[in-house]
Amino acid sequence: MRAPLFIVIPALTCGIGMAAACAFVAVQSDKVAAYMRHRHLQGPRWVRKLPFAGMVMKNWYPTYLRVTGIGGFICAAWWLMQVTRLFSE
Repeated sequence: MRAPLFIVIPALTCGIGMAAACAFVAVQSDKVAAYMRHRHLQGPRWVRKLPFAGMVMKNWYPTYLRVTGIGGFICAAWWLMQVTRLFSE
């Protein structure tokens, strides 16, 4: 029995979107970090006082973005593999 398209299309779209976003963050981590730092400094004071809000200003933040982007891309690729395998039966 084939899965209905209203399940297959969102599952594939989410996987492709997540893979694209994670690949962008992994490749352009310096630009993403600069944007996040700019938004952090322009944001309200109460947002800057939240726990872990200062993490954006650390010098290792682009490396953190790169590693999480690669990990997210791997998870998205696994998701797409599982979805296509499951729905192609």
